[in-house]
Amino acid sequence: RFLPNVFTYRALAELNVENLELEEKLPGLISTGLQRLYSQQHFDGGWGWWTLDDSNPFLTAYVLLGLVEADRAGFSVDDEAIFTAVDYLHASLEAPKDIEKSWRANRQAFILYVLAEAGSGDMGRSVALFKEREKLDIFGRAYLAMALHILDDEPDQIDTLINDITSEAITLAENWQNRANALMESREKKRYRQLARLLANPYDKILLSKLIDQSFRSANPQRVADQIRFLLAEYGIPSPVEWGNPGSY
Repeated sequence: RFLPNVFTYRALAELNVENLELEEKLPGLISTGLQRLYSQQHFDGGWGWWTLDDSNPFLTAYVLLGLVEADRAGFSVDDEAIFTAVDYLHASLEAPKDIEKSWRANRQAFILYVLAEAGSGDMGRSVALFKEREKLDIFGRAYLAMALHILDDEPDQIDTLINDITSEAITLAENWQNRANALMESREKKRYRQLARLLANPYDKILLSKLIDQSFRSANPQRVADQIRFLLAEYGIPSPVEWGNPGSY
């Protein structure tokens, strides 16, 4: 809960959101969390899942990210805790060409990203992992892209990684859509065809956007009904809609 608390604290401050309860509780929770993390840090600079466990590179990177973000949020963070964690993570890095498991490559991308956030990035190892990027999943490539961006905001590798991520995301979305289509019942397919025709009409598309917006804007059913009635009066009934027996919907 430490890192989410830090992000929530920063969000309240940066977005000028007033929440007196959180404003009172979060500083104490974060300070207590810092002390707990210091007490659980191992002599080698890492953290384990349990106090007496061996240090774990992924968990250590996650904790280090929390310390870095807490420091950015204005909390007093022990520099020695950060320095020793950074040293541990550098020592845990593997030669990308020797990494065989995808999860290990993804973990290394996350570690490289956190080290970059901590001001101790490694461009050489980041580029080396880029050359072995076929071992990375989408989120691993995303972490590597962010690491490279922190170290150099215009390296050629970033565009390649973004293109890889976009291509895989499109393929994944297409597979999900195809699977969803295969599971659709005839009634759902009919509604899908109507919706597709609705989106093909620019005028009806505007109405649909406003209907969706108003449907979720208020928790008051009467207000939602009033807004929908107003929009239908303003724009008319969408042309692709086929009205039938209400019991069939």
